[in-house]
Amino acid sequence: RKISSSSSRAPKRALPGIHRIILIRHGESLGNIDERAYGETADWRIPLTNRGREQARVAGKKVASHIMPSDMNANTAEGTRSN
Repeated sequence: RKISSSSSRAPKRALPGIHRIILIRHGESLGNIDERAYGETADWRIPLTNRGREQARVAGKKVASHIMPSDMNANTAEGTRSN
């Protein structure tokens, strides 16, 4: 059956109540510089480099400029937190 694009009904959302998803990769870590770190330390315990911390600060500011803090819900590899 063909659905007309002039339909007055709004399309169903895949994630009701979700209007935007922002994905961010972490900043540079010691593991990015020396892969041997992965053989000695769990991935999540490998610290960011100074450059990685600066990358994270810049990314945070960019995200903050696009959203209201009251609308933020962050899901991370370590868990979920809401403001």
